[in-house]
Amino acid sequence: MNNCIFIGRLTAEPEIRMTTQGIMVARFTLAVDRRMSKENKATDFFDIEAWRGSAEFAEKYFRKGMRVAVQGEMRTRTYTDKEGIKRKAYTLTAENLEFADGRKGAGADSQIPDTDGGFANYGGESPFM
Repeated sequence: MNNCIFIGRLTAEPEIRMTTQGIMVARFTLAVDRRMSKENKATDFFDIEAWRGSAEFAEKYFRKGMRVAVQGEMRTRTYTDKEGIKRKAYTLTAENLEFADGRKGAGADSQIPDTDGGFANYGGESPFM
């Protein structure tokens, strides 16, 4: 089973693109803390890709520094770099996006949608359906 869940902070605003077929894609990087011991931790950076409705949700609501949760499938692609060396790249293809910090500071005029429990969720469509 290929199912990953990451909770972390956006390192930058989502980058929005359209495919040649007119499908919206959002790409962003998530900084995720990894506990090495009680005193030490490290940070890993994961590339995330959201399609269609999930991409629209990310474009509208996700901002640099926000703490978010992303659930999806890890995908691998291989390519050859400029020096002719074969490389692999890993990207999490998002299926669900959520706010992980709740609605702190979100007043009545906030653009964050009102949801139960202080979390917003968008379960988007797979890019391959």
